[in-house]
Amino acid sequence: MQPIVVQASYFDGLTAKRHAVEVIVEAGTGVLTIRSGAEDLVHWPLEEVRRLRDVAHNEMTFWRKGDEAAARLLVHPGDASKLVVVLPNLDSRDMTRAKWGKIVGWTTGALAAIYAMVFWIVPALAVQMAGFIKPETEASIGRAALHQIEGMMTSDSDGGWFCDNPEGVQALNRMVGRVLGDQDIGYDLQVRAVDHPMLNAFALPGGQVILMRGLIEQANTADQVAGVLAHEIAHVAHRHPIEGALRTAGSAGIISLLLGDASGGTLIAFVSESLVNASYTRSAEEEADTSALKYLQDAGVSSQGFANFFDKLVEEYGEGMLPAWASTHPPSAARADQARAQKTAGTTPVINDADWQALKKICD
Repeated sequence: MQPIVVQASYFDGLTAKRHAVEVIVEAGTGVLTIRSGAEDLVHWPLEEVRRLRDVAHNEMTFWRKGDEAAARLLVHPGDASKLVVVLPNLDSRDMTRAKWGKIVGWTTGALAAIYAMVFWIVPALAVQMAGFIKPETEASIGRAALHQIEGMMTSDSDGGWFCDNPEGVQALNRMVGRVLGDQDIGYDLQVRAVDHPMLNAFALPGGQVILMRGLIEQANTADQVAGVLAHEIAHVAHRHPIEGALRTAGSAGIISLLLGDASGGTLIAFVSESLVNASYTRSAEEEADTSALKYLQDAGVSSQGFANFFDKLVEEYGEGMLPAWASTHPPSAARADQARAQKTAGTTPVINDADWQALKKICD
């Protein structure tokens, strides 16, 4: 048999230098020789040569079993096909039962550690860390998150999705003033509507609350919107958005490292999506509901609108198919019952009919 000679690139595993080499397999020798110029760099026994599949798009990678330096040989697929026919164990796994046992044990331990970090340690730290963040820093985080969310949902991020019909904005401000009253929530609250059809509302770090056009359009009365608004204001007052952002950032950071996302794209996407979906803990949601009902009661606004809104969602979508805002929260029927149990004597609509009509046209 004529010797097989092909051109290749060789990495010795000790440096980052790429060596241009010849790969030679001579009949009867039982070895693969990697040669640079007149010098033989290494000899690999044919039965110990393995390959890595799909590592590079235009080259096949070979390595030697048991090579601690992790040297690699990169060969063009056309030339590699000449080598494949003389390499008997290319795809051998070389795995013993003991090795498999170790791998399973290490993998189980690693997954348990990741689970503990993501679901126990990071959430606990997030609550503690939130208390050390300055208000101006939190507000900056909220603005950056909103900028990112707009880009995700509208493919633009110039603020063009904010609804600014003057009469509608005035009506919204009057609703906010009525719901909040003289409550001190520790933030300079900013409530805005955005032109997006999703039935959603969410709170951001730093005192921002966003109502989407879809939510306003789906509501039958202003009191229904007021209930959702009160709930989001309560999240702000209890600092749930910044805690949620920190919790998600920590968890997403771990996931980013595991996925090799050094640019942080996964981190940004996870945090932004979490803030939009407002997936807080069950205790945080219950805390926000309790505070929201108190806001409405103190303001003399009936909580029946809040209850009716959940009834409407369950009737239209079913408990298992709720839209974004309600699907990540506790069962809607139970929340409706809680709101309905609150006394309504002496209450008045949160805004008058003219303001309600203006609010419904805030995005026109």
